[in-house]
Amino acid sequence: MKNWKTTLAGALALALVISHAIWPAVMTTELATGISSVLVAAGLLVAKDGNVTGGTVLNSNNDASIVKQSAKEDK
Repeated sequence: MKNWKTTLAGALALALVISHAIWPAVMTTELATGISSVLVAAGLLVAKDGNVTGGTVLNSNNDASIVKQSAKEDK
């Protein structure tokens, strides 16, 4: 649980499913599914790999000469 945003989205989606199981007359299947889908999508949008750019591991393969060489080969 390193990213609080994805954890929150997942916990809220789970709470909706549980609330539907407890109070099916109040939380309909369609409502629970719709809101859960939005929360899961939001969680996926804010998700990222913790050890890539912006994380804790440097991108040691980021070499500009490779980009130049690749551009020459594309011509």
